[in-house]
Amino acid sequence: QIFNEKVRPLFELAGVYSEVIVTKRELHARDVIYEYDLQTIDGLVCVGGDGTFSELLNGLLDRTNVDAGIEQRFRHRPKSPSLRIGIIPAGSTDAIVYSLVGINDPVTSALQIILGDSRGMDVTALYKKEEFIKYTVTMSSYGYYGDLLKDSESLRWMGPKRYTYSGLKTFLANKSYEGEVSFLLASEEDSHPRDQSICSAGCDKCRKSGLKDGQESALRDSQQELDLGSAGDTVASCSRRASYMLKDGWHRVKGKFSSISVVNISCRSDLSPMGLSPSSHLGDGCIDLILVQNCSRLQYLRHMLRIPNSKADQFDFDFIHMYRIKEFSFQPISEPEDMDVGEGEERSGCGWKRSGLVHVTPGSHPSSVWNCDGEIVEHPSLYIQVHCQLIKLFGRGVEEGNRELSMQCLPCCCACDTEK
Repeated sequence: QIFNEKVRPLFELAGVYSEVIVTKRELHARDVIYEYDLQTIDGLVCVGGDGTFSELLNGLLDRTNVDAGIEQRFRHRPKSPSLRIGIIPAGSTDAIVYSLVGINDPVTSALQIILGDSRGMDVTALYKKEEFIKYTVTMSSYGYYGDLLKDSESLRWMGPKRYTYSGLKTFLANKSYEGEVSFLLASEEDSHPRDQSICSAGCDKCRKSGLKDGQESALRDSQQELDLGSAGDTVASCSRRASYMLKDGWHRVKGKFSSISVVNISCRSDLSPMGLSPSSHLGDGCIDLILVQNCSRLQYLRHMLRIPNSKADQFDFDFIHMYRIKEFSFQPISEPEDMDVGEGEERSGCGWKRSGLVHVTPGSHPSSVWNCDGEIVEHPSLYIQVHCQLIKLFGRGVEEGNRELSMQCLPCCCACDTEK
């Protein structure tokens, strides 16, 4: 209805031909991309929320890598698609459109598609052990947002209100999880996640990062065999180089966390006008790591109440730490039952290696799940790597006039649309 009433007339006036495919099931959009003749089109447009976009994105990147003969293994280097993706917002949060355009207005997005506006966006690749899982563009969060999403899955009949209900329920439970976070810090010139810089139309930081990444690609290709091994590194080979990598910017943080969030973009929405990470950029080749250590309900509530306030600093607490990073991995104190419990696994750099025997008492160290672009990833051990401006979107960035967004309520819901 949104497309037919607001977008199609504009496309027809501008002479833009469009073929409409209505999805009828989960992953339908991805499967269409697998089979469609992409040489016959100039772009892709999805009408929906962040969940629909995620399907389209993963389908396009999977297809592009298959066509290029790239196997999506551990720490692979995906190929950038030639097609741009446009988004007509029709979801519950529309975090991607808000972060890209500044408002979730279908007409504004349609006009930027017609004008051919283009912005590069970073994409993160997710792995559990040596297995590639998926690509994401908003956030991957463990703990609070993971528990919230898992609890809401059985409440789909409630619609978007289920996020508020599950958010309150998760907040009252006030759970925290033990584990070890490892991350590779970005360089000093990549700035800091609390530097109050805002990604906007014509962002100079994103422009320079795109140019820098393009210049360094050839150098990385020539040095990869010497420094980092083949594109399909295994976890074991990565572990053998751990001592080198730890000296090259890797850091570790052990503790008990209420939430661990790896944020690609600002993740703006009606509920968080400036986003979960306001100074995050669309295409700077970095991701922001937000660690919320174990805290009281009152402390966490104070943090949450500041998110809707565009003038407040939601990170100005002793129990919250932020880092601008390039790579990330997390290892919980205990692993789920589907893993080999008999053999221990020692963390080393960004990988794992087999060690001696360990004994874990079932249930003694409960694990959360990951909320990755609004989808649940059950396996707690996760490795994340960012790829600078891997995709191009139809859009120009947030303009000054679009920065004042409405505020509605406490941001109990996740920052990604999960409607299918």
